Amino acid sequence: MLFLMYQSIDDTDAEPIADAPQSRLNRLKITALILTGLILLVTVGIYSSQSRTGQTTEVYDAKAAYETYRKAMTEPNLAVRRARLIDFIQTQPKHDRVMAAEAQLSAIHHAESEDWAALTGVIYDPVQSLPAKHYAIELYETIWGTELLGAREDDLNHLKTLIDDPDAGEAENDSSTEPLPDFTPPKDKFDDNISGTMMAGGVTVPQRTYQPAPTLIRPPQQQRPTTETPPRIRKNVRPRYPSRALRRGIGAEIVLALNIDDEGKVQMTELVSARAPKYRKDFVKAAERAALRTRFHPATRNGNPTATSGVIKKYVFQVDD
Repeated sequence: MLFLMYQSIDDTDAEPIADAPQSRLNRLKITALILTGLILLVTVGIYSSQSRTGQTTEVYDAKAAYETYRKAMTEPNLAVRRARLIDFIQTQPKHDRVMAAEAQLSAIHHAESEDWAALTGVIYDPVQSLPAKHYAIELYETIWGTELLGAREDDLNHLKTLIDDPDAGEAENDSSTEPLPDFTPPKDKFDDNISGTMMAGGVTVPQRTYQPAPTLIRPPQQQRPTTETPPRIRKNVRPRYPSRALRRGIGAEIVLALNIDDEGKVQMTELVSARAPKYRKDFVKAAERAALRTRFHPATRNGNPTATSGVIKKYVFQVDD
């Protein structure tokens, strides 16, 4: 009886000892699963943080590009504006405002070419005085700057040399040092005693007198003053109020700069300012659509229709009480 009792007790104690390795293995598996889950959570968190950081950088770069474009377009100094536009086009070749920047840059180049032609006309005009020529060069340098992109520094130095030493230009053109050939006609072989009014054989040629033709004295042409008229609205299109902003009673004020062709059609719009607490893009889009559908009487120069740019138009969105 005692043997059976001890035998039963021994069997009961032996059972957990036999299952101990299996229990440890299960705990190890559970620990490994927990660690694997934690590693996955940390990896996902790092990837999400990197994605959010990349998106923020992208938005910041876009805002910086638009700010660079805005500063270039609103720069009052033409030479500085030209330099900033060139820098914007070179650094942001895929930006959606590159075409507008190139159009503005082309207009600036055209204006600079006209000023340069006027300057050279004054320098090579013999009637102009020396102070007037110096003043023309100083005025050109003030407007366009000799130390900025696109300046004509070498050409300006050449013009200054011509003013100080007018013979310098002639010396440059006189590049040939060889003596000119002698074009003196050979001596006449006829008798020198024969009068110039007598033909051979003794026939006298009657003398004739010639009156010079009268020269026409034309009065100096007076330059007609240039008359210009700004564009006028022919058909005004009101913008459509954004539905989300209308439901919430939100207003806005959008200011656009319009480029109008010689037929009075709006070819392009530029955002000058946008004051809106919410739904800014919706307000800007509504104003741009209305501006593109608006028709103008084109601007005129000496009675001829001409294209113009930078016409300011303001759109006010306000909910009526």
